[in-house]
Amino acid sequence: MFSARTLLGVALLAAVLCVSAAAAAQTPAGTTIRNQASARFQDLSGNAYTATSNEVTTIVLPVYGLSILPDDSGENPPAAPAMAQNAIPGQTIYYSYNLTNTGNDADVFALVPLLDAVNTTMTLGLGDIRIYHDVNGNGVLDGGEPTISAGGAPGNIGPIAAGTTVGIIVSYQVPPGAAAGEVAYAGVEGVSAGDPTRIDTRNYHLTSVVSDAVLTAMMSGLPANVDPGNVVTYAITGANVGTQAANGVAVASVGLTGVLVYDVLPTDPTTGLPLALAGAPAGAPAGGSVLYLPAGSPMVGSPETWAWSAVAGAGDIAVAYLTSGVLPVGQNYSFSYDLVVPSTMRAGIINNSGAAVFTDNNPGSPDPTVVATNNTQINVNVLADVLVGPAGQPAAGTPPAYDDDVQSVPLAYANTTVSFTNTVRNDGNAADEINVVLDGSSTIPAGWSVLFYRSDGVTPLGDTGTDGIPDVGMLNPGQTRDFIVRIIIPGTAGSGGPYDAVVGAVSRNNPAESNLTTDRIALVSPAAVDIGNYDGLAGTNNAPVNQNANPGVNVDFALDLINTGGSSDNYNLSSVAPAGWIVTYYRDANGNGVLDLPELTPISGVGPVAAGAEVNLIARVAVAATAVPGVNPVTFRATSANNGAIFDEIVDTVTILQAASVTIDPDRTGTGTPGGTVRYQHTVTNTGNVGDTFLLAALSSSGWSYAFFDLANNPVAAVTLDPGQFADVVVQISIPAGVPLGTVETGTISATGQATGATDTATDVTTIVAGSLVLVKSVNPAGAQLPGTELTYRTDYSNVGTADLTALVIYDAIPAWTQYRVGSAVAGTPAPGIGAVTIEFSADGGATWAYVPASGGGGAPADFDANVTNVRWTLAGNLAGGAGTVDGVAFVVRIVAE
Repeated sequence: MFSARTLLGVALLAAVLCVSAAAAAQTPAGTTIRNQASARFQDLSGNAYTATSNEVTTIVLPVYGLSILPDDSGENPPAAPAMAQNAIPGQTIYYSYNLTNTGNDADVFALVPLLDAVNTTMTLGLGDIRIYHDVNGNGVLDGGEPTISAGGAPGNIGPIAAGTTVGIIVSYQVPPGAAAGEVAYAGVEGVSAGDPTRIDTRNYHLTSVVSDAVLTAMMSGLPANVDPGNVVTYAITGANVGTQAANGVAVASVGLTGVLVYDVLPTDPTTGLPLALAGAPAGAPAGGSVLYLPAGSPMVGSPETWAWSAVAGAGDIAVAYLTSGVLPVGQNYSFSYDLVVPSTMRAGIINNSGAAVFTDNNPGSPDPTVVATNNTQINVNVLADVLVGPAGQPAAGTPPAYDDDVQSVPLAYANTTVSFTNTVRNDGNAADEINVVLDGSSTIPAGWSVLFYRSDGVTPLGDTGTDGIPDVGMLNPGQTRDFIVRIIIPGTAGSGGPYDAVVGAVSRNNPAESNLTTDRIALVSPAAVDIGNYDGLAGTNNAPVNQNANPGVNVDFALDLINTGGSSDNYNLSSVAPAGWIVTYYRDANGNGVLDLPELTPISGVGPVAAGAEVNLIARVAVAATAVPGVNPVTFRATSANNGAIFDEIVDTVTILQAASVTIDPDRTGTGTPGGTVRYQHTVTNTGNVGDTFLLAALSSSGWSYAFFDLANNPVAAVTLDPGQFADVVVQISIPAGVPLGTVETGTISATGQATGATDTATDVTTIVAGSLVLVKSVNPAGAQLPGTELTYRTDYSNVGTADLTALVIYDAIPAWTQYRVGSAVAGTPAPGIGAVTIEFSADGGATWAYVPASGGGGAPADFDANVTNVRWTLAGNLAGGAGTVDGVAFVVRIVAE
């Protein structure tokens, strides 16, 4: 039976790679968990529509905790100390601990030494113990590493990020007058500053005074940070600092005797294989032998009994240096070797430690003695790499950039929608939250809308993180995910093409890593009028123009207006500009793009304009004297007098150095009925650094009436927000009677800072149907919540129209940082006319719907499934006009807490 003494702790002998904690870490404090439902449905004529609910959010609260390892077994004195060392009188000894912030927010920790005075027999006090910050985590006190605690007084370390482990070292000198057999039980206690009730205290180690051989053992690794594919050099060094020689152990497999210095090689968790040796290991003192432990060899019993070989082989699982005979008093030893980090290795920490095995001179003690080294941490760097391309082809395009891939539709029409499916893949070595952006090289005209949806085509891409940018969620290395790029072409779109939506996939781990794909509309069929910027050439320039200006001055925009219809027409001229600004139109009679003295006669319209003819205009924008720094959109519109539904506009900007910003989101889609109303909820957030009152406005593509309300149904025209604050507003659209079925209304909803001019827009798309579906999303409990809280999401639905709706399917996505509770999805109380409700689940973002949730799926705790990404409810029957339910479809998720 193996009964050797192990010093410094057996647990340190295991070499483990701690991979990225994205899948297992608890939800970070401050995370915004978002949820929004969507639906597809039809009218009784078979026309298909979509609708989205309001968005609900939950802010994750901070929780605090810490862990200091290794622990002792809990008795006084502990039967199994956290670590143990032999020492001689006067020797300074060091114990390496790891402190981990187990909370979800950054925290500061107070550290104080511990001493079991009852069971400590050497002359030692709390004031003799020092605690250091092991900055590089190598388990060795290096020059310049700071003292945390001295003289028995507590000291602070931090702030330490959530989930981060740092090294600390406890050190003291064995009294020079200590006698053999005397012992000390000492340790360290940590207390969270965020929550002082969170304490870690059972970490006592044992130091025993001997008059015998005493070996020190230290491991180092360089470089501290390594890219996959590169080499790490490990070295185990030490000396016999005792009073007698260290005797060797017999390694029967090779027939040699000596002090055995060895390392069980760390493994790559993705393959389970040990890191491979590079080159020949080297040891000292000279005359010893390098040994290898072949793949598949058992590691049971004392290390010298293992099946060591003098010949290296592929897949060796351990490496060692066996000295030639004893180590005399004062003799140093060393053992160094190189390991290759696999090119496919995930980002994370390589933990590695070794040991020295010898026989002491005390016949009454168990043999052999195993002295473990410190734990050495090597950080495998995060290498971000993303690819995006057409559906199923994220690597489309020409290497190495892969940025030139294009998918195209040959023809699209004004007042229609074109959708493209794109696929993104994480080619990095760590889980990554990949953002989706519209690249600046896009050629989509001003006034068009480009929206991003999940692969179900109805759920908008949300912001999984907190950077304000939509993303596809967290993707593990090698994982792919589809998303939809939807381009809404306004009815005012002119003839032209190609129009490119250049879509960028951007790594959150390293925003410098991105990839582009192009979704192209080759040609757009024209509307009846086109207004754009003047460029001195035939036709209009639809690229937005920006001009810089000071407050209180006039800014002139040269415009072109072309009758793209088939007959003569007159056009009414209008504009949308910031409050207090005035836009006046003039006829540029000589077409030189300059407002000349003879042309200073204001006009409100122009015509008649012959088919195909071009008219030159000047729009003079009088900037308010109170204008503040910011980018201010100014919309110039020409509307047909023959058909008021036909118009075109160009949105230019006037820039004064921007000092504030605002967002209004999300984009909404829904349906309405002639003569009815539609309500959409939006959130206005002051994302700038100054407070402001944000004016609410709506620009209707059909000239309909818009009104704004707060959640208590009080009319509002503006919201006043300090930096970081947000407010929910409801937009109500009044639909005129007699509007034809199938009409698509696009409302541009804006929030504009009254003082700063900061502005943002959301897009509300409403389709006129005989029946209209409204979805109302709720979450319980509401407000900020702790990790581990279970959230119930419910979607109520109602038909606010007069005609039946059918083929109703409601979709919902499991929010990031949550896990689905198995069996929690319910149909609620179906509305009148609704029969059976079929509930289905997807594990691939809504691409397929055959997944069956299972307790523990995807590594989730019991009763939860981390694989579920989407839920859908298919409602049989017809939803009658005016019918609905306040006990709608629902499901439960848990905020990830581990």
